[in-house]
Amino acid sequence: MPRTVRSRAALAIAFIAAMALFFRGPILSGFDLGFGDRADGMIEISILEHWRNVLSGAATWNRTGYFHPYAGTLGYNDGYFLYGLVYSFWRLFADPFQADTLNILTSCATFAGSTCGKPVPGPASPAESTRGDVAHVP
Repeated sequence: MPRTVRSRAALAIAFIAAMALFFRGPILSGFDLGFGDRADGMIEISILEHWRNVLSGAATWNRTGYFHPYAGTLGYNDGYFLYGLVYSFWRLFADPFQADTLNILTSCATFAGSTCGKPVPGPASPAESTRGDVAHVP
């Protein structure tokens, strides 16, 4: 088996093991639990629901319902705009807790996909090691 195939297979196995470990709480609870403590999860999901409501036309972009009755409160916490776009897609198929978990899994898989596509550095040949324009990665 070529070195790059073995390296990528090892990376994929490590990624799956890490994701199983990271997502063990939501998975073992049947996706009834979110991430962090309950208060953090509810704040996050309420802001993600805000972006879902913005996309559906039910809310303005700068007024979340979480800090009611104060207006213009989106800046009081993380904005989650891009995160909210992906979350809104998952909400078409899942409840808020499942969509939140799928959203985080999507982010992790996107990162892994962008990392796995890069070439694996290999040892330099003797001819390359004498040239000054070749970068060597230990």
